[in-house]
Amino acid sequence: MTESEFLKGPDFMKLGRAIQSENWQLAAMTLRRLRQNAADAGITVFDRQFMGLGQCVNARQKTEAQNCLALVTAKRVSLLNQSGRQEHATQQ
Repeated sequence: MTESEFLKGPDFMKLGRAIQSENWQLAAMTLRRLRQNAADAGITVFDRQFMGLGQCVNARQKTEAQNCLALVTAKRVSLLNQSGRQEHATQQ
């Protein structure tokens, strides 16, 4: 899995929906998949946020989990924007 595939993957949305509906088992499984896919893609920038998210999910803390996911989403959007600019620059 490439970095771009990881960042554009559907698991981020699945995790958000699982947290919103308080489906903690699905949230934990999705987070495990995200961690594995990040490791496979060689991405380490989410490690700290994923650890915090895991603690929130295990403790079933909805608000805190949503806050952690917001940080992950902000970092993900930033990385997607950076890669988009790099792709645009190489096309010119």
